[in-house]
Amino acid sequence: MWTVFWIAVARARESIREILLSTGFFRTVAVMGVIAATVVLSLAGRLEGNITGAILSGIVGFVLGSLAGRGVAGSTEKEG
Repeated sequence: MWTVFWIAVARARESIREILLSTGFFRTVAVMGVIAATVVLSLAGRLEGNITGAILSGIVGFVLGSLAGRGVAGSTEKEG
């Protein structure tokens, strides 16, 4: 998957340096890492279901909270 990503970046002639230094890229990689580690530990039986659920729901809250902060999740204007 990473290979496909970097091939797409090269074809789009994007700056690899700007991508690597952006905070969005770091957040995405960090969230993917936490999800992968949580899934592996859960499947290996090292994490209980309720702990796995708490970690994953925390990640969902983080992602949705950051989207809502940018105004992407929905409009905050009231109709009336």
